[in-house]
Amino acid sequence: MNRDEIIECIQEAFKDVSREDGVSLHEGLVMDAYGSDEERLEARRMDTEGHWSQISDQELIKYQNALRYFDRKSFKYYVPAYMIFSLNHSQTSPAGSNDNVIYDLTLDSRPEADSDLDKGIFANLNIDYDELRHNNRDRFNGFNHAQSVAIAKYLQYCSKNEMRGFHSAAAKEALEGYWKDYLK
Repeated sequence: MNRDEIIECIQEAFKDVSREDGVSLHEGLVMDAYGSDEERLEARRMDTEGHWSQISDQELIKYQNALRYFDRKSFKYYVPAYMIFSLNHSQTSPAGSNDNVIYDLTLDSRPEADSDLDKGIFANLNIDYDELRHNNRDRFNGFNHAQSVAIAKYLQYCSKNEMRGFHSAAAKEALEGYWKDYLK
């Protein structure tokens, strides 16, 4: 599939997805900063889009790390916007923004330590990777079959297009770790 076909696949699979009572984009960042309930409510009021396709590119760039903070409903709502953004702006988006969505679609996003320095840094992060894997599996189980197929096709495209700004090894890892069965 080419880029435009994958975008159409994503749009079709996620066309009826709404945020419902899930965490909003700005609210997620307040939560990450341990904000109060009042601050969360105020932040939630900033997200007025009626559909994920109406989220601006500027918002997606500004909050490129937000997906990892979302619950199942919010993740399902925002992930199509991030995938389409990365496909449309793969060579012009800020460094890392395309990779973030790939990493957030990886079941076990434990970083590989290539050096002793990396091993020391990762050891001190105090991340419970078993809990992360459990949370990711829960979020991924929120997708229906068509949505999972769209995600798998997106990752397959990314895995074959390193030169277009995608981290192909990470996309392959995401496919192998969870999504590959949806390509059959």
